[in-house]
Amino acid sequence: MNDKSKGLLWGTFIGSIAGSIAALLFAPKAGAELRQDISDGAKLVTEKSQDLATKFTDQSSQLSAKVVEKTEGIIQEFRSVCKTKPVFVTVSSLSSAEEEASIEESILAEIKKINESK
Repeated sequence: MNDKSKGLLWGTFIGSIAGSIAALLFAPKAGAELRQDISDGAKLVTEKSQDLATKFTDQSSQLSAKVVEKTEGIIQEFRSVCKTKPVFVTVSSLSSAEEEASIEESILAEIKKINESK
């Protein structure tokens, strides 16, 4: 869940609480009635929070399963490519950024060759 969605969720939650409290406090009711309404409102907020938490958990689980599935597919594809065309990379102790860039370029070139041969 990204930050924008989290902010929306918290805004909705806090807004519903504030709205409930404002409605109860400005309504002309007797003390016992007002306390009962506040209690009912608190129960409603608790139920809604539990429902949102359940939905969030379910969606997170689904998203996690999709990520695992996609990652496993990518790993299997990479392994099958490596079996047909092995890629050998020798890395010695790097002494400069130029050597590191050179190795990175050679790896990218090999990956490009593999992708082009598909």
